[in-house]
Amino acid sequence: MSEHTLILVPKNPWFVPEGELREQALDFLKSISPTYEWELNSIRQTPEAQNWYDRMWAKCPICGATLDVNAKHDEWLEESLKALGSGSSKTLTMPCCSNRVPYEDVKFEPEIGYSKCSLGLHEPDYWEVEEAWEETEYGPRLSEDALKKVEEILGCSVHQIWRRQ
Repeated sequence: MSEHTLILVPKNPWFVPEGELREQALDFLKSISPTYEWELNSIRQTPEAQNWYDRMWAKCPICGATLDVNAKHDEWLEESLKALGSGSSKTLTMPCCSNRVPYEDVKFEPEIGYSKCSLGLHEPDYWEVEEAWEETEYGPRLSEDALKKVEEILGCSVHQIWRRQ
């Protein structure tokens, strides 16, 4: 049987919340899910992103183009994320218009993450606290209100990413 974890990663990959903020966020997550974790690491791509390459797109924040990552732009994404992970770049050069944009401004669907830290909810009991969850085509996600609460506590925007193992 597979395990499911909802991972929350800062959209700014270099952001690491202070200890008190991290504890407040964990306390809130504990109120909506019985199992959770905090992880601090060097910049890394969330492994679940690789599982979505066959149905992933990215939207350019400058020209508005939608890029089919699997069909035409998988090498662009791979090279961009390598540069991001090595610290040699904090921006992506968009293949549609050649503009350089901050990584966190590019909208990926489903969301992927590249970060120094993450919060995880293991096997969340989605409907025990119904108002904290909503159903999407990619599975349950934190509701808009619950996500806003986490982001307010941490002081940053976050991606919601499912890991299935």
